[in-house]
Amino acid sequence: MRSTFITRLIITIVSATSVLYNIETWSLVKQSLIHFLIMLVTVFPCLVFSN
Repeated sequence: MRSTFITRLIITIVSATSVLYNIETWSLVKQSLIHFLIMLVTVFPCLVFSN
């Protein structure tokens, strides 16, 4: 049950942050850096919590 919830949460976060790559005024480096930071703050704790 817990792993299913965490998997859905991770999928939702990754899907939501994919819109960063649609911002054409930002460089690819900026988009990638912001995406990485969001993943670090959101997905990484989910993975740690799920063991």
